[in-house]
This record gives sequence, structure tokens and C-alpha cells, in this order.
Amino acid sequence: MKTKRLLNPKLLTGIVEKVHEDNLPVEICVGENKGGLVDVLFVYPETFQEAFEPLMDSVFNEVFGPLEGGFEL
Repeated sequence: MKTKRLLNPKLLTGIVEKVHEDNLPVEICVGENKGGLVDVLFVYPETFQEAFEPLMDSVFNEVFGPLEGGFEL
């Protein structure tokens, strides 16, 4: 499978670290910088498709959450 995304550089770094640390079957091809975002192509086996989006969400939450100045419920 192939997925192309424009990502914040900080998020990309978090994803690269997670893929490396967990030895995940994801190839990351970094392209051009477009207006502060990085063009990235992810290549992974079809069997990893269901785990890909949760991986992205998890890393996003680790990198950017909780947001400063937020409130507790």
C-alpha cells in the first residue's frame, strides 16, 4: 500500500522514530518541503493497512498532545 501525506516536520520525526523503535514494516520516502510541510510517501504491506491510521493518530497525540493551555474535564 502507498499513502502520501503533507506532514509537519516535528510529526514526521516522531513517525520515523516510532517506525524505527518498533521495527514496523513501513518505508518512509521524504520529498519536498512545501510551505513548511514535508511531502512524505509511506509504503507498507497490505497486512499493515489497518494498523497504519492508528499509528499516525498515536504519534500525533504523543507529539502534540496534550496541548498547552488546555483544560481538564
